[in-house]
Amino acid sequence: MPTRSLRIAWLGVGPAGRESGGVPGVATELLHGLASLGHRIDCFAASPEHELPPRLQGDDNLTFVWGPSGWRWDRWYSRTKITAFASGLLARGLGSLRMRREFTRRHRREPYDVIYQFSNIENLAVPSRIAREVPLVIHPETHAAGELRFLITERRLSFRCQPRSTFAIAATIMALRALLQRVTIRRARKHALMGN
Repeated sequence: MPTRSLRIAWLGVGPAGRESGGVPGVATELLHGLASLGHRIDCFAASPEHELPPRLQGDDNLTFVWGPSGWRWDRWYSRTKITAFASGLLARGLGSLRMRREFTRRHRREPYDVIYQFSNIENLAVPSRIAREVPLVIHPETHAAGELRFLITERRLSFRCQPRSTFAIAATIMALRALLQRVTIRRARKHALMGN
């Protein structure tokens, strides 16, 4: 049992609606474990509200803040794999930006001890002033620079399987994400070196 309960802001991928594996399964395990240790967690999820796995339901240490984006499958922007990929990333980014106000309000009411950023390196829900004040833990599941490197390495195979325009769009998105992640990581390192 910890000597004191931490107030944690959880950002990034949250649990699926049922017990599952993969990234949502890891999120469920981590949230359940942290809450069981007595830590209080506000989980900011840029997704529509959905039912939680049974072991997370009714836990007083877990509060979910939903940020629906309005994104849906089989619309003009999500009919193909590449448009679904691109529009899904954009929708999650905009959903995170919309959560900034609620994040700030909750932090002012009772300051967070730590921000736990799960799965994604980049996150737009935290205002930079708060990011400088509160320690940040980044638990990435993927990084765009590595994905881009392998996308480029496998380009000949890609060209045989899909239009070159699909490759170009995916490479552009990965390059932009890699740049944003690099800036985010450098800021975190800079703040750590400065003692902020």
